[in-house]
Amino acid sequence: GINAEYMGGVMNRIFDSYRPYAGEFHSEARGALIATSPGESTSYALENFQSRGLMFITAKTQVYEGMVFGESNTVQDVEGSPIKAKQLTNVRSTAKDDFIVLKEPKLMNLEESIAYLRKDELLEVTPHSLRLRKYILSCDERRKKRKKGLDIGPP
Repeated sequence: GINAEYMGGVMNRIFDSYRPYAGEFHSEARGALIATSPGESTSYALENFQSRGLMFITAKTQVYEGMVFGESNTVQDVEGSPIKAKQLTNVRSTAKDDFIVLKEPKLMNLEESIAYLRKDELLEVTPHSLRLRKYILSCDERRKKRKKGLDIGPP
């Protein structure tokens, strides 16, 4: 409703109406950027992934194997390590890392995260964060099941 005193309005943009079940919902095809190892993400690694897709995390975020940390530009899932650190020598310094500029990550609320899920993904909900992850966390296990033609989603 509209509040005339404050000239404001309240609008719900998610709910339209109740309708009979219309079948499976098909969203646009997209791949995921999947972490291959646990640790703290680095701006150096995330900078290299920016050309491959849209990030869901910032630097210094704890990640684990099987966690979805971004959306791929292609329909294929891309596995990689967002924790990779720059190799330092006597000539290079870490000061250069301070100048890495990352694009803003896509932060999703609960409803957006649920709508974003694919059938082989789960959503972890904690008091402090929402994290997308693959149903099978191990990259090797997912690869083996895919090779055998088995479903890699929940039963």
